[in-house]
Amino acid sequence: MVWTEVALGIAVLVVLPFIAGSARTEAGNPKPVFSGSILTTGAVLTAALALSLYATAKASDALARREVPSAG
Repeated sequence: MVWTEVALGIAVLVVLPFIAGSARTEAGNPKPVFSGSILTTGAVLTAALALSLYATAKASDALARREVPSAG
C-alpha cells in the first residue's frame, strides 16, 4: 500500500508542472513549461512528510510498548 502512495505522489509531481490552466493563459504564456523547481520542491516536501510520518509511527510504537511504572 505504501508503494502505491509513493507512485501516486511521484506521478502527481511529474504531471503538475505541465498542467495548463487559465492562470497561464491570463499571464500570456499558454503553453506549459517544465519547471524543475516545482518538481524539486514537491519532492522535498513529500520526503519530509514521509520522514515525519515514519518517525511518528516509530515513536508511537515505542511509547505503546513501554512499561508503565506502578503507582503504589
